Order: sequence, then C-alpha cells, then structure tokens
Amino acid sequence: MKNQIHKINYLFWGLLLFLLPITSLPLTAKLLRSSMVAAPSIILMGFLLVFWLVPRILKQKNLYFSKPLFLFLVFSILSSFTAYFLDIPLQKNLSLIHTQTEGLITLFIGFGFFIIISNFITTDRILIKTIQIIAISMIPLFIWSAIQLVSWMVFGAYSDTLLNIQSLLSTSGNLYRGRITGFAFEPSWFAHTLTIFYIPLWLGLSIQNISVFHNKILKISFENILLFFSIIFLIFTKSRIGLVSLAFMSVYLMIKIHAVLIKQGKKLVLHSFKVNLSNFYISGILVIIYIVGLVTSIFFISKFDKRMENLLNPATYQNQQFSSIANEFQVAERVMYWQAGWRVFNDYPILGVGLGNSGFFFEEKLSSFTWALDEPRNIFYREDYLPNNKNLWTKILSETGVTGFSMFFIWLVLIWSQANLLKRDTNPLYQSIGYAGLFAIIAFVFEGFSIDSFALPYYWLIAGFVSAVYQYLYLSPRKSE
Repeated sequence: MKNQIHKINYLFWGLLLFLLPITSLPLTAKLLRSSMVAAPSIILMGFLLVFWLVPRILKQKNLYFSKPLFLFLVFSILSSFTAYFLDIPLQKNLSLIHTQTEGLITLFIGFGFFIIISNFITTDRILIKTIQIIAISMIPLFIWSAIQLVSWMVFGAYSDTLLNIQSLLSTSGNLYRGRITGFAFEPSWFAHTLTIFYIPLWLGLSIQNISVFHNKILKISFENILLFFSIIFLIFTKSRIGLVSLAFMSVYLMIKIHAVLIKQGKKLVLHSFKVNLSNFYISGILVIIYIVGLVTSIFFISKFDKRMENLLNPATYQNQQFSSIANEFQVAERVMYWQAGWRVFNDYPILGVGLGNSGFFFEEKLSSFTWALDEPRNIFYREDYLPNNKNLWTKILSETGVTGFSMFFIWLVLIWSQANLLKRDTNPLYQSIGYAGLFAIIAFVFEGFSIDSFALPYYWLIAGFVSAVYQYLYLSPRKSE
C-alpha cells in the first residue's frame, strides 16, 4: 500500500512538472473558476498537498518552510482582516469577502508550490529526475511555438486549426499577430515562464557545462539547445519586460565572467597579433564591445517591435509629459495602474488595504490622463471585475503595506543568499542551481513590474529549487543519494 501511494505521489509530481508550460487550461479554469491563472499544475499541487504533505506533517517528519515567507502569509491574512475596519469604496456588487478570499487563495497557491518543491526534492537523484522531466516538457512546447512562428512568418496569419488547438490549451484562445504565445494565456505570460524559470535553469546548467542527460552531440548538451531556443522564443514573444529581464541577466553574467574573458582575450590577441596587451586594455576593449552590443540591441528592438519604433527618435521625448511618452510606447495603462497602486500605499502605508482590495480605490486614485485610454474605461464601465496593479511590487505595498513588503523582500534576500552559497559549492550541479536562483531573482525584479498574481507558480518553483538543495545540502545529514 505504501509503495502504491509512493508511486502515485511521484506520478503527481511528474505531471505537475510536465504540465508547467500550460498557464491557463480551460478545463482547469472551470474547476478553479478562474479565467486567467488556471495552470493544471495547481490541481496536481493540491493533490500533493493532501496526499503527500499532510501525511508527512502527521508523521511529524521534518518540514522546511521559510520563516519570512510564512510571516508574510500570516501578515497578509491579518491585513485582510483589518480591511473590514477601513472605509473601502465597494463597487460592482463585489464584497470584501469575495475579493479577499480570491486574493488569499492565490497566495496560498503560490505558498503551496514553494512548500511542495522545497520539501519534495531531498536527494540528488530526485533533483536530476526533476530537471529531466522539466527538460522533456519543453519538447512539445517548443514544437508548438515553432509552428506558431513559422505560420506567421510564412503566411502572415494563423489558420483556424491553430486557433482551435490554442483554444483547447488556453482560456484566451488567442494567437497574437507577430508574437509567440506557446501554451500560455498571452505572449507576456510565455515570456514570464521563460525568464523566471526555464532560461535561468538552462543557463545555470550551461555555465557549469553539465547535463542531467548522459549524451552530448559535438559537446552540445540538451540543456544548451533548450537555452538557445528559449532565448529565441523569448525574443519572438516581443515581451519588452522579458527582454529587459534577459538583458540584466546577461549583464550579471558578463560581470561574473569578465575576468575569464580578459584572460581569453589576452591569449587571443597574443596569438593573432603577437602583441601582449595589459589587462587594463583588454578590459577596455571588452567594455567597448559590451556598449556596442547594448546599442545594437536597442536599435534592433526599435526595428523589431513596432511599438518601439520611435524609441531612438528625440522628438518622442521633447516637450512631452511622462504619461504621453508612456502612451507612445503603449504602456500608459500599466503606468497609470502602478501610480494608482502607489497612491493607495501612500494612504495606507503600514498595513495596506488587504489582499485583492486595492482595485476598489483605483477610480479615485487614477490620474485624469487615464480616462482618455480605452482599457481603463472598458474595465470600469463594462466589465464585472476590478482593475489591478499590473505590478507585483505596488500590489504588495498597497495591499500589505511596508510591513508585508519587508517580509517578502527579506524572503527574496534569503533565497539570494542561499543561491549565492550554492554557487560557491564545489559540486557543479549545486553551482548550477545557485546560478539559476540568482538569474531568476534578477529577472523577477523586472518581471514584477509586469505580473501581479501570486498564483503563477514559476517564481515560487525556482525559489523552491534553491531552498530544497540548500536544505538537504546544508541543513540535513543526507547530502546525496
């Protein structure tokens, strides 16, 4: 009986990992009553909570959880309770119970993913199997993404067949003009999965030149291939925040390998030109190459994405207000929501207004410029849901105050320190997980300006990876099995 339960739990675990690329499955949406964040992995996480985590707790086995994150969870509940004593302008027949229950459920989902992965991975064997399943799950994702890309580049449109298939995989059912969506709700969500989870993982393994698979072709690992295509598909999502996240991950990588590049550059110059340049000159040449690469990338983006075609045009910025410049680049709505969230935080800086409640204040906090935009008017006058922050950082600040934000920030610092410690280990596998965690946190800083949901599992999972390896490596007597 125990063996069967054990096998079932591992089956749930494998399915959870394999289905991660799908963010909004219609069937899951019906079960969760959510039209956007409806990853099937959430259901499987629930099964593992009930059939694996609860029995583990009842047997009084050691359970790892991050104290700062647990305190953030408790404080979010407290903040939501105190919201009943605030003068909140209720709208659209929505109640505090409805919005706060929804907000707390999303946080519990995220917390559940972190707790599951940080406790499920207890040995090197499980870690390697986990990465292998994640790698294999990328194959159907990349095939479907490639079909989307080829369809648009060759035909300039998507066939009804492709749209019908996408409608089975995503609640939006949309394929966007000139942008790759993968299995996600929209291109920016696909970019989020890549920058927060997949690219950091494959980049970490590629830096250490290791593979969880045994075979390499011409010294190229499967992870190297996954990294290459992940970056290619990220570019074709045309997610600007995703590209910014990738750029800053690249900056961190360049800083880390700058000394190595100096040594290699010095050897190359000596071999090719018989000139022995000092480290200072080689470093200067590399900096110039970095700057040229940055300028070239900005120029490429301005030509690649029509929304950014005036990025390098000085007239775009002359005698223009910030809101007008933001509208030029089609981010005005997001910026207005950020500002509204920040103004809510200014009014309730200590405890916030409770999870899910900031949208009640937006009508009075949004600037006058906002009402000239189509999206906010549509949300306020036609839709039955509240506007949201479109920004995780202003969401946390406005809904849990500086107290909750501090706890969440401390948790991120803790994950960063654990990842940094793993990066310094002598085992290349642990080093790769450490690098993955560092890259993911760098990306998360910027991705936080684009997403505002706790229910997207990807940043919780990469944090869980780091905590799991840190735990069994440094806090458990078992190092590997």
